[in-house]
Amino acid sequence: MYNVDYYFGSTDNTYEKALDGLYTTDVHSYKTSSIPLAEFWNPKNSFYINKLLNKIGWTEQDFDNSKKFFEFPVKPKINNQYVKRARPSMTDLMIRYNDVNGFSEKQIAVEGKFTEDLYETISEWEKSKSVNSNKDDVLKSWYSYIENYCDFPESSKEAINKNVVYQFLHRTASACYQTKNPVLLYQLFYDAFDKKSIEHQLEVAKKLISFAKTDLCFNDKIQFYIAFTPILNLKEVAEKYSDCHNSLFLIMKNESIYNFGESQVINFLTDNLEALNLHCNYIYSNEAFKTEYMKLRKITWQRGVDKDVYQNRIKAEYPDLTDAFDKSKSEKRYNPKTPDEAYSKKELETYSSDEEWRFLTNPGYTKYAVSSEGRVAFYSNGKYHVIFQDDNNGDGYLRLDPKREYNLDHEIEVYKLIAMGFYGKRIGDGYDVHHKINDGYNCRKDNLVLLKRAQHNIVHMSEEQLKKIDLDDYLREE
Repeated sequence: MYNVDYYFGSTDNTYEKALDGLYTTDVHSYKTSSIPLAEFWNPKNSFYINKLLNKIGWTEQDFDNSKKFFEFPVKPKINNQYVKRARPSMTDLMIRYNDVNGFSEKQIAVEGKFTEDLYETISEWEKSKSVNSNKDDVLKSWYSYIENYCDFPESSKEAINKNVVYQFLHRTASACYQTKNPVLLYQLFYDAFDKKSIEHQLEVAKKLISFAKTDLCFNDKIQFYIAFTPILNLKEVAEKYSDCHNSLFLIMKNESIYNFGESQVINFLTDNLEALNLHCNYIYSNEAFKTEYMKLRKITWQRGVDKDVYQNRIKAEYPDLTDAFDKSKSEKRYNPKTPDEAYSKKELETYSSDEEWRFLTNPGYTKYAVSSEGRVAFYSNGKYHVIFQDDNNGDGYLRLDPKREYNLDHEIEVYKLIAMGFYGKRIGDGYDVHHKINDGYNCRKDNLVLLKRAQHNIVHMSEEQLKKIDLDDYLREE
């Protein structure tokens, strides 16, 4: 993904220059949506960007060949004349493909939301007009921009004005302005581990869908999507950057601030919002842990249990795990399939529907890629080379490159790298990586979960120990 054609009101067209422009804007908190939005669309996040774009019918090539404008202004017009003294609608990010003389073949208007509410309705906005207000003309202009893309009857405008948030109207108008094929994308960022944050964004999404489907009656000439983008490290961000505001735009030039998970994207016409599960099943608050820990204990080895007895039980209960506790079988999965198995970044991004690769962004590990099957690749000489793994330390856990063929971290356990790529694990973040089934050769992402130390201890406790503790008190000690 190219670091060009990013703009913030200037002719300089790199992502970093756009951040310089965003730095001049008024930002009140690290929770302001413009911060995670700007970082998410960093070309270095190509994996997550491409995943999102593919779900709305755009390719990486489409994106690379588009112009990306942060804070893109669209001014209201009537009869080809700008409305006097009218403020433009400022879209967080406008992505315009094949933009010729101000008219694009297709475009995406991206509006970010994090902790913000949906603001005032159209009627509430109208009430504040003065005697010489131009708001009637502004409103007439926004409606004219969307008239070919919405099928609401003229008689319903009064009801629309009472129900629909004013920002949604002019953001829709911006999406439809000067293009053949408009896409409106609301990107809702949320704290992956906060139930209230998840519930808040689901309520926001319900309102947005109602605006589009029930009130404005979007037709098939406009596409409308909602992307739910999880933030996996908000607690750490709060601790490190709580005093930072617009300076975060400069900080993100050199370091990652937010750690994102993969976005879930819905089409407002065809997808069921109720079917979404935004709760993470790989990390738990203490409250969530109390409802799930017995499921984890059922498949986890507990102290005092004979290892052979445990392994035989798991093999009997999970016959599909044909390589369980068997190194000779497992290494055929996680080790290179050929003496020099190597891929380009593009090849890994589109590798297979059965095996997903992720590129690490953790400091010190940006040359690593990890797979859902527990494989690890390291970037060297223009390629990602799949690295040989072994438990040569004798502790039953896999590490990389025992022959020291590559200049990489030979001490870090493979399971930690997999958790970095798929679950947002950070060195020193206070979470242990737990194997659900205690098989050190099984570092598949589905066999891993992040637990706090007290949670981890509880999962492995003997039945006798577990009976002696007060669960709430034990968890509260951390």
